[in-house]
Amino acid sequence: MRTVHGKFLYEIEKLLKNVERFWKGLRRFALENRTIFEIFFISLYTLEQAALIWFTYVVEKPEDWSFVVSIFALMVLTTFALHKLTMESRIRVLETQVNDLLHEKSSL
Repeated sequence: MRTVHGKFLYEIEKLLKNVERFWKGLRRFALENRTIFEIFFISLYTLEQAALIWFTYVVEKPEDWSFVVSIFALMVLTTFALHKLTMESRIRVLETQVNDLLHEKSSL
């Protein structure tokens, strides 16, 4: 019989394995489909900017505009961070492949 802590740790372990599997799949997808990934992020940035423009027209009180701009900045920075993280991960895989090829070539 498992304790509550044991069940909790087991669930955390399962969650982390699922996150790892998802991240590896996302990394592989970004590696193999760079153009699609870049188009996705460009579209996402465009939608965020369109939302900012729309909200600036919808919000009537000028004192609320700073809140709208703050939320927009938060969204753009988060999107940028995710984009950067994904692209760095992709670059790390490419660097590993290049290093493996160089090592293989030098051993010949």
